[in-house]
Amino acid sequence: MSNNSSKDSRPRTLASRSAAQKFLKELANLRDEQTAAQRFVMCFGKVFQSETPDHLVEQWAFRGEEEDIFELSAEDKLRKYWLFPLRAYVRHLWTEDARTKFWGIFIILEKFFGMTFRGPETGPWTADTQWFRGCDLPPEGNCELIFRHLNEPTSICKNAECPAPHFFPSRKGQKYCSEECAAPAQRAFKKNWWRDHGRAWRAQRNRNKRPKKLTT
Repeated sequence: MSNNSSKDSRPRTLASRSAAQKFLKELANLRDEQTAAQRFVMCFGKVFQSETPDHLVEQWAFRGEEEDIFELSAEDKLRKYWLFPLRAYVRHLWTEDARTKFWGIFIILEKFFGMTFRGPETGPWTADTQWFRGCDLPPEGNCELIFRHLNEPTSICKNAECPAPHFFPSRKGQKYCSEECAAPAQRAFKKNWWRDHGRAWRAQRNRNKRPKKLTT
């Protein structure tokens, strides 16, 4: 894992909220196809590969039950036994409350990126431990900067046919990730409204169009 915590050394795109949200959305919506995973790694691999200890990927790989695990390439192990489990964690947290997300982010950073928050002490944390004084906290890396945005409001598109349903809502109560996904529901709403209220609406409109009688 990289120990360089200088903000100037990070790609500027990672510092932006929109870029972090894009990474998390792409990860949560990642499909199972190998080509989809390869495309994701090509686009975002630099975000996590420099901060992921090789032994962690191996540990995740050995949890698999396939006999040909030793024949897999490093890229295949990363994709199948590390990236997809990471996606599962993110998807689970996507629909959870703020407290669960808060602790889940720490679990992700520890299990997938080897970031440990304990000092050398084995007993309880106290005010005089190195951890409490911050001496043992790992440097703030790109992955921590990104995954903290997972604690923001997240939602799943109500359109059952949406190809990428995990999204960050731009307003409270937003049910659909885009206008395209909302369109079928809007059409159904209008159709039902016209069925239930259209006749009365047209009758009222016709009454309003009738010329008023002149009074003498």
